[in-house]
Amino acid sequence: MTLEEDMDLAELIDDARNKGFTTNFAVKKNKLTCDEGRCTFSLPELKLVDSQSVDCGTDPGDEATLYLIETQRGDRGYLVLPYSPEADPDKTEFIDALLKKAG
Repeated sequence: MTLEEDMDLAELIDDARNKGFTTNFAVKKNKLTCDEGRCTFSLPELKLVDSQSVDCGTDPGDEATLYLIETQRGDRGYLVLPYSPEADPDKTEFIDALLKKAG
Protein backbone atom coordinates (compact mmCIF):
# COMPACT_ATOMS: atom_id res chain seq x y z
CA MET A 1 0.00 0.00 0.00
CA THR A 2 1.30 3.43 -0.82
CA LEU A 3 0.16 6.75 0.52
CA GLU A 4 -0.55 9.45 -2.01
CA GLU A 5 2.23 11.93 -2.71
CA ASP A 6 1.97 15.73 -2.63
CA MET A 7 -0.56 15.84 0.21
CA ASP A 8 -0.37 17.78 3.43
CA LEU A 9 -0.46 15.90 6.74
CA ALA A 10 -4.21 16.25 7.26
CA GLU A 11 -4.87 14.87 3.78
CA LEU A 12 -2.46 11.97 4.37
CA ILE A 13 -4.26 11.10 7.62
CA ASP A 14 -7.63 11.22 5.84
CA ASP A 15 -6.25 9.01 3.07
CA ALA A 16 -4.87 6.53 5.62
CA ARG A 17 -8.22 6.41 7.44
CA ASN A 18 -10.02 5.79 4.15
CA LYS A 19 -7.68 2.82 3.62
CA GLY A 20 -8.56 1.34 7.03
CA PHE A 21 -5.74 2.78 9.17
CA THR A 22 -8.10 4.44 11.65
CA THR A 23 -6.33 4.22 15.02
CA ASN A 24 -4.28 7.22 16.11
CA PHE A 25 -1.42 5.41 17.88
CA ALA A 26 0.80 6.94 20.56
CA VAL A 27 4.05 5.84 22.20
CA LYS A 28 4.37 5.40 25.94
CA LYS A 29 7.20 3.65 27.81
CA ASN A 30 8.59 2.07 24.61
CA LYS A 31 5.20 0.57 23.67
CA LEU A 32 2.71 1.54 21.01
CA THR A 33 -0.62 2.45 22.61
CA CYS A 34 -4.14 3.08 21.40
CA ASP A 35 -7.41 4.25 22.89
CA GLU A 36 -5.62 6.47 25.41
CA GLY A 37 -3.53 3.59 26.73
CA ARG A 38 -6.23 0.93 26.91
CA CYS A 39 -4.23 -1.32 24.58
CA THR A 40 -0.46 -1.64 24.22
CA PHE A 41 1.80 -3.39 21.75
CA SER A 42 5.52 -4.17 21.79
CA LEU A 43 7.78 -4.14 18.72
CA PRO A 44 7.48 -7.87 17.92
CA GLU A 45 3.69 -7.42 17.59
CA LEU A 46 3.97 -4.66 14.97
CA LYS A 47 4.43 -4.39 11.24
CA LEU A 48 5.36 -1.13 9.52
CA VAL A 49 3.19 -1.02 6.40
CA ASP A 50 4.17 2.30 4.85
CA SER A 51 5.37 5.81 5.57
CA GLN A 52 5.17 9.17 3.88
CA SER A 53 6.98 12.39 4.70
CA VAL A 54 5.45 15.81 4.16
CA ASP A 55 7.12 19.19 3.81
CA CYS A 56 4.61 21.97 3.28
CA GLY A 57 6.90 24.92 2.91
CA THR A 58 9.79 26.64 4.56
CA ASP A 59 8.53 26.27 8.15
CA PRO A 60 10.24 23.23 9.77
CA GLY A 61 7.14 22.91 11.95
CA ASP A 62 5.23 21.80 8.85
CA GLU A 63 7.47 18.77 8.30
CA ALA A 64 6.43 15.33 9.56
CA THR A 65 6.30 11.66 8.66
CA LEU A 66 3.15 9.56 8.85
CA TYR A 67 3.78 5.87 9.64
CA LEU A 68 1.13 3.25 8.90
CA ILE A 69 1.29 0.37 11.36
CA GLU A 70 -0.55 -2.92 11.72
CA THR A 71 -0.62 -5.05 14.87
CA GLN A 72 -0.62 -8.85 15.03
CA ARG A 73 -4.19 -8.77 16.32
CA GLY A 74 -5.31 -6.72 13.31
CA ASP A 75 -5.39 -3.15 14.62
CA ARG A 76 -4.45 -0.74 11.85
CA GLY A 77 -3.48 2.83 12.46
CA TYR A 78 -0.97 5.61 12.13
CA LEU A 79 1.69 7.42 14.10
CA VAL A 80 2.85 10.94 13.25
CA LEU A 81 6.45 11.93 13.92
CA PRO A 82 7.12 15.65 13.43
CA TYR A 83 10.53 16.94 12.42
CA SER A 84 11.35 19.44 15.11
CA PRO A 85 13.67 19.98 18.03
CA GLU A 86 10.63 19.48 20.27
CA ALA A 87 9.86 16.02 18.82
CA ASP A 88 9.15 13.43 21.48
CA PRO A 89 12.42 11.49 21.98
CA ASP A 90 10.54 8.35 23.09
CA LYS A 91 8.51 8.40 19.88
CA THR A 92 11.65 8.99 17.80
CA GLU A 93 13.46 6.09 19.49
CA PHE A 94 10.45 3.82 19.02
CA ILE A 95 10.17 4.64 15.30
CA ASP A 96 13.92 4.05 14.84
CA ALA A 97 13.53 0.57 16.42
CA LEU A 98 10.47 -0.18 14.26
CA LEU A 99 12.36 0.88 11.12
CA LYS A 100 15.29 -1.39 12.06
CA LYS A 101 12.88 -4.27 12.64
CA ALA A 102 11.29 -3.69 9.21
CA GLY A 103 14.82 -3.37 7.79
